[in-house]
Amino acid sequence: ARLERIQRNSAFLAGLGLTGKNRIAEQVGSDGTSVVKRSYKKRERRNGGPKRKSSRFENKERIVYAEAKSNRLRRSKEEIEQDRLDAIDRREKRMIRAAEEVKATVRRKEVRRLQRQELEIERQIALQIQRQQKQMKRQQREEEKAQEAKLKEQQRENMTVLKALL
Repeated sequence: ARLERIQRNSAFLAGLGLTGKNRIAEQVGSDGTSVVKRSYKKRERRNGGPKRKSSRFENKERIVYAEAKSNRLRRSKEEIEQDRLDAIDRREKRMIRAAEEVKATVRRKEVRRLQRQELEIERQIALQIQRQQKQMKRQQREEEKAQEAKLKEQQRENMTVLKALL
């Protein structure tokens, strides 16, 4: 069972491209320079001290840093100046973009506020129209009642006149 587990683990590590005694994984960053290294060797704790990395790992790390440093030194003054100018350009573009985003946000907020105002005005107008319609209906009802009362009064008068004649 133990042998089976070891084989399974080593097959898994081989699938990741990590083989050999130290099993160091190298990953190249997107810019092609930064190298991230991980040691998958079990680090022992000697009498409660820190986990130790293998010396081969440290040496390899040192070599990578040395190469990066020499590459930096090899660059000319013009390249360095150009890099500095590019960085400034990027920073300015970022600032401009941020300012534009702020403006756009303000504009959006203003548009939303105006839309809300328009909706509120439309609602007020609708309410006013409803009120006017109600008032008109009320007036009509009152006029109809008054007319009915007049008619009844006239009928009563007619009846009294008829009775008087009979």
